[in-house]
Amino acid sequence: MTISLVIDTQGTITKVDLDGYEPLSNAVGGLIESVPASPEITIWCNEEGMRLKLDFNLIATDLWEVFDSYGCVAAGDVLVGPIVIQGPALEEGECTDVPEWLLMHLGFTTSPPVPPSDTFSTSNGKTNCLECHGTGSLMRNGIHDGAECPKCYGWGSTYE
Repeated sequence: MTISLVIDTQGTITKVDLDGYEPLSNAVGGLIESVPASPEITIWCNEEGMRLKLDFNLIATDLWEVFDSYGCVAAGDVLVGPIVIQGPALEEGECTDVPEWLLMHLGFTTSPPVPPSDTFSTSNGKTNCLECHGTGSLMRNGIHDGAECPKCYGWGSTYE
């Protein structure tokens, strides 16, 4: 199985195991398409998302902007519908696990403590910490984007 992140249009990011075309297709709700990003990650979306007028995915688009080495976001492209993020593709075309550093920056792995859940939620750019119920915000410093709880730092600092 491949450790993946699924980002829905309500801003929930869930860590799941996905492997192969059918699970990816189910996760994005249709035909899959790889989004041009960077050699560090693979972003999958619904190939017909724009035509089907799927909802805008703010969190996935913001995260894509961090990895967008081709300038797609700057040109006005956005992500719609549920999105899957995996690691870089191997020569054979198979994807790898989401990089550990990305999981750490998004709060799925910390040392110590380990977050109590593999999911956190966002609403209008604000994050709700499942550990202490504090409200943080999405942050951008030009290098990393991510979420941080100012009360318990349960998702870890994204500023380096």
